[in-house]
Amino acid sequence: MKKIILFAFVIISSFVSCSINFASEITSSKNKVEISYDLIQNGDQYFNIPTEEGIIEISIEEISDYSANLLRTIKSGTYLIKYSSPGAWKASFKTKISSGKMTSVFSGNAIPTTGTISQKNLRLINSKESRYSFIWTKGYVNNWSCQ
Repeated sequence: MKKIILFAFVIISSFVSCSINFASEITSSKNKVEISYDLIQNGDQYFNIPTEEGIIEISIEEISDYSANLLRTIKSGTYLIKYSSPGAWKASFKTKISSGKMTSVFSGNAIPTTGTISQKNLRLINSKESRYSFIWTKGYVNNWSCQ
């Protein structure tokens, strides 16, 4: 079974004072998550990864290109990788696979639910590994207004 290893994201989180990440009190966190996507099985695949800080949700979904479906092999195509930390942020990027190898990564997107995101970096490490990293700074949602 041919597998391609995706280091979906390396998340570097930095916090101010007693910030909370994934409902745990910490000063900084680095989550390196490694998952394998089976290109022979194909189709959408979903992962819930427990970490010390909480559950990380990851999905890998094939993006169909109907014009190319007739000529391509099962190993080729575009895939959407989504990664989220509920209540903190959502992130995603796309990768192109050709002959069982990653050829490019693009369309990196990270949106904070709370706080801010900076220093986004999406890169193709090699034909079997890509990495999307960013810094998330915890913020608080204020539901009051001054009159």
